[in-house]
Amino acid sequence: MDYNQLRLVVEVVETGSISKAANNLFISQPNLSSQIASLEKEIGKKLFTRSNRGMTLTAYGVEVYNKAKSVVKQFEIVEKK
Repeated sequence: MDYNQLRLVVEVVETGSISKAANNLFISQPNLSSQIASLEKEIGKKLFTRSNRGMTLTAYGVEVYNKAKSVVKQFEIVEKK
């Protein structure tokens, strides 16, 4: 798990869409999806439930998102200094 993967999770949740998140992060949608799947495989748990209507967080995904959001925010603060 690394910062970039956490940033992807935060962006997907906050935009509500893999496509919008990919666009905002200037990466391809398949690349973003692949990185999320890789993170899920690495930690051994699903973060999102996928359906025709998009992606929603699992209960574990909510925990990861909350922690990831904090890490991303702290990183951005340090980056600005």
